[in-house]
Amino acid sequence: MKILIADDDKDIQEIITYNLNKENYNVVSADNGLEAIEIVKKNKLDLILLDVMMPQLDGIEACQEIRELGKDDTIIVMLSARDEN
Repeated sequence: MKILIADDDKDIQEIITYNLNKENYNVVSADNGLEAIEIVKKNKLDLILLDVMMPQLDGIEACQEIRELGKDDTIIVMLSARDEN
């Protein structure tokens, strides 16, 4: 199973990647929505984890573009680590 993690927070990317790799998943990562779209165009992915708040192209817009590419069979999970004090 190939999984894309698109998140601008390197710590979150690292934690998720570490845990998925322990379970023998093939993981690729992107730092923003535009990079995620390029990875989607070049790879057959089974799961995409998209951060809602990313620079250049947020997760909502990236999700819309991924669907417009015809990647309807790929599962997309939206992530958010929004903190309100």
